[in-house]
Amino acid sequence: MTAATPRLGHGRKAGYIKSMRAIPYGKMNFAQIVEQDMYYVDKTRYLETLESAGSYLMFIRPRRFGKSLFANMMRMYYDVALKDEFQRYFGKLYIGRHPTPNHSQYLILAFDFSQVSLCEDTARLEASFRQHCDQRFGVFVKAYQQYFASGFAEAVSKIAERMRSWPTSPSARPSGISASMSSSTNTTTSPTRCCRRLRMARTATSI
Repeated sequence: MTAATPRLGHGRKAGYIKSMRAIPYGKMNFAQIVEQDMYYVDKTRYLETLESAGSYLMFIRPRRFGKSLFANMMRMYYDVALKDEFQRYFGKLYIGRHPTPNHSQYLILAFDFSQVSLCEDTARLEASFRQHCDQRFGVFVKAYQQYFASGFAEAVSKIAERMRSWPTSPSARPSGISASMSSSTNTTTSPTRCCRRLRMARTATSI
């Protein structure tokens, strides 16, 4: 007795084809793969190795090797905002059964520079870069505003607005940024730390 060979068709003969799990070719959204029950090669055990490998890492692999998907999985693993969803996404994987102390502990500022328009016009390229950074900072502030002092979102918005009007020449840009923020007893981060983060954000965005 031999196993049936899957074949395309109609009616009952092809009914079992519909139950086959999808292969996530070209997919880089870890949440979507889990939610749609697609095939997934569990590489989460490497998170243990990466945490002890050093502070600055570079992934050098060919196209379609899973770099973006792995980075997206890492973002979800360490994101404190997804702490309540940890078992949902990682419960069936190796790292879900052997979590590291760092899981769901960090505020994640993620960039996807494939969204930046590549062109020979330097001004347009930088404008696209600024727009992407502005959008990602907006997502970051919205996701983690409960961890910052009162007024943090408004301060970031004002800085982003100023940056849109900056000239493309670094020498013509403002030399510094200051932001005043009010303190709050119901926050987990002091205004001083918030201002420090704002200065870091400005430096990172103006590279």
